[in-house]
Amino acid sequence: FIPCTATGAVAWRVRSNISNVEGRFSDLRVVNITSAPKLRYGLSAPAVAAGSTTTVEGQLLLAGAASNGKTVQLQRKTTNCNVGGAYRQVAAGVTGKNTSQGMVKFKAKVALSSCYRLAYAGSSAVVYSAPFAIGARPVLKAKVNRRTVRNGVAFCTTVSSKTALTGRTQVQYKVGKKWVVARNSTIRSKKAFRQCAAIAASGTYPLRLAVLGLHHPTQGYATYADTYLSLGKVRVNNVFKKL
Repeated sequence: FIPCTATGAVAWRVRSNISNVEGRFSDLRVVNITSAPKLRYGLSAPAVAAGSTTTVEGQLLLAGAASNGKTVQLQRKTTNCNVGGAYRQVAAGVTGKNTSQGMVKFKAKVALSSCYRLAYAGSSAVVYSAPFAIGARPVLKAKVNRRTVRNGVAFCTTVSSKTALTGRTQVQYKVGKKWVVARNSTIRSKKAFRQCAAIAASGTYPLRLAVLGLHHPTQGYATYADTYLSLGKVRVNNVFKKL
């Protein structure tokens, strides 16, 4: 074992030491120390709408230099990066083909939030990139039933999703620069739901729907990224104000 933190040629020799009696040095030998293989990655977007694609880029470095003509795999596991699970190959590409030195590109279609990594089978071992998450945002449609209400009177939002959702939903309104929760609810395996909320103070408020903490209904790992959907504005009138 030769400890070394630098790369390049390292000359070494050995000799015995028995009861403080030293023997002759062995012949001088030279070992070339190279950098360990590395895989780097980059994302065009860390989260996209469910069912759409994002671009994953990778770069393979061998002995500290970009390496072309090598096959790199894109692997995915359906759980999150901090949860156990098996990776499976979803794509493969050759470095330096139709792109920059040592680079490889993949188009990844994202149905659920998942964990990914790049893999290269080297001569002595498989090299992996650091794991990275790509989030999927649920595709939502929402409609507010009333745009003008009296203070304290509820307005309702009807929401539909292309996929079933489990998590928390909030109707929020904006006061100054701060978003305030008007109503907080939970949903479980729902593609459609209705959420009503009321605002006590009069005024005109921007609204948004927050869909948070979306996860698998039984196994608990995240399935979708937190998503915010603009709901336009609502006017709240003070019924007790003298005209």
